[in-house]
Amino acid sequence: MPSGSEEEEINIGQTYQDLIRAEQTASELESRLDNLDSQLEALIRASNLPPELFSMDEETLKRTLDAASARKEKQEEQVDQSSSSPKQDGTAGQANGADGRQEC
Repeated sequence: MPSGSEEEEINIGQTYQDLIRAEQTASELESRLDNLDSQLEALIRASNLPPELFSMDEETLKRTLDAASARKEKQEEQVDQSSSSPKQDGTAGQANGADGRQEC
């Protein structure tokens, strides 16, 4: 049976080993977080997102993104309507040649 001082030495030794392992784990986690941070920064730069988006609060960011989506949808609808509607003179190109000139 270990005496009181031997038991304290065992506890101190075990505590020291636990501390060393905890520091190694913390160092590894910090390295992984630094790597993830670098990858995230590279993705942000590659996406060409405006930096001000990252300083917005969540609600402002949501409103900004919703407005941008609505503008994009409206532009897509306008493109779809203009490409599917007949020509304004009502002929839809029937009397014109392929390049839009009238054939003689």
